[in-house]
Amino acid sequence: MVSKSKKEESEVTLNSGTKEIHIYNLYIQNEEVYEFLKDKVEKEEWLKRAIIIGSVGLKNMMIGYNVDYVDKRFNQFMNEVEIKFREQEKEIKTKIDETFDINKSSSSVAQLYKKIDETFDIKKSDSAIAKLTKILENYFDDKNGVVKQIIDETFSVKKKDSPMSKFMDNLSFYFHEENGILNKTLTKNLDITKKDTPLGMLAFNLDNYFDERRGIVKKLLDKSFDFNNKESAMHKFSELLEKNFDVDKGTIKKLLDPSKQDSPINQLKEEIVKNIKEVKTLLEQEQAMEDIIQKTTLKGIDFQDDVEAELQAIVNPYGDMIEDVSTSSGRSGKAGDFLISVDGNKKDRIAIECKDGCQYTCKKINQEISKIISNRNAKFTIFLFKKQNQIPTEMQPVRIAQNSMIVSYENNGLYFAYRIARMFIENDVDKQNQSIPIDKIQIEIQTIQDQARSFNTMMKKTTEIKNASIYINDELEIFHKQLENSLLNIERYLRPVIQ
Repeated sequence: MVSKSKKEESEVTLNSGTKEIHIYNLYIQNEEVYEFLKDKVEKEEWLKRAIIIGSVGLKNMMIGYNVDYVDKRFNQFMNEVEIKFREQEKEIKTKIDETFDINKSSSSVAQLYKKIDETFDIKKSDSAIAKLTKILENYFDDKNGVVKQIIDETFSVKKKDSPMSKFMDNLSFYFHEENGILNKTLTKNLDITKKDTPLGMLAFNLDNYFDERRGIVKKLLDKSFDFNNKESAMHKFSELLEKNFDVDKGTIKKLLDPSKQDSPINQLKEEIVKNIKEVKTLLEQEQAMEDIIQKTTLKGIDFQDDVEAELQAIVNPYGDMIEDVSTSSGRSGKAGDFLISVDGNKKDRIAIECKDGCQYTCKKINQEISKIISNRNAKFTIFLFKKQNQIPTEMQPVRIAQNSMIVSYENNGLYFAYRIARMFIENDVDKQNQSIPIDKIQIEIQTIQDQARSFNTMMKKTTEIKNASIYINDELEIFHKQLENSLLNIERYLRPVIQ
């Protein structure tokens, strides 16, 4: 054993009266002592015992005490150590029981279970799970929940001011089986029992002209082609052919010889050539004008005139104001052709840009929309193409954003775009914090356009039927006149031969 001083010299003081030993500033560097003390809890107590045992042993060794005494003292020391170990084992077990015994309210595990019960006990109104349950019931209760109220306000058909109720009213307005516009239009145009409808008029005219017993065509055919009727054109024509069809004399040959200047067939040829030249000249002039329109601003001007005329009809029922600004400058240029002031308020403006061309990319369109909004101080911009195939493929058939809409003039696109832009401004979408479901709105717009396209097709077919009826009537009259004229011409051509 080696003792040494680190900062100060060691000092050992003995008190002869109390038999106490005071050791001051003593440092011991010994591996065996270190290994013995390193895992002991009460190191000072163990060190005292080691000094006592060591001192006794040294003393016995020095004065020749019997070794048995040392063994006795050593055994006594080991007994004390064992007792101490048992006491510490008991203390550790007690400490473990105090910490992990769930039946003791003071144990950490019992307190943890208590905290879990307090947190997740749904019967206690102040517990976290009870509060969470109350919040969830407040939002998702199937009778009075906030979400239920929002759904009712939006999709309830019984509430007149809900969007779903308004949508159903619009559907009923157009598609009601008795009073809807579609039913009225179909009844007005396609009722075959009424003579004042296009289909009824067509049926009446067809019956009037083509009835197999009393029809006008039947009468005309009987009158003109009845060989037994000496007054019919066919009978007269047959007689003329029989009398004048002389191949040797060449009468018919002369009449049908295109090389003779005074022959009817030559005159017909010259008339046909003349008409073909006139038609060719008209087509060339029309093509030249079309080329000029395509290469100049006339193309856009015609489209803008159509848009302005339709805008007047669309916005008048709502009391909005239209302004043609295509030739006037805004903040930074002339971007934007028309401005619509909602309810006459110039702070709530819809800008409309008209395009008749296919040279636009998505990037260029978005740049122009931003420029138009800034230039015209508009809250919403309608980027209107004349035809749907002019819109970039990835934006077809329609593309809607927070403050803009890209659409074509076809299939009532301008009407729907104006209505939606007006809804955005009326609901002040720019100032709303919540996000707008643009994708759902776009799907609804596409559905409306598909329905409008189907409706336009039906109207077009109705118009075609009406026009077909008028056309057949006119063509039958022309056919009758041409038939009579042709027969008179044949008679006139053959008259010199008869004489």
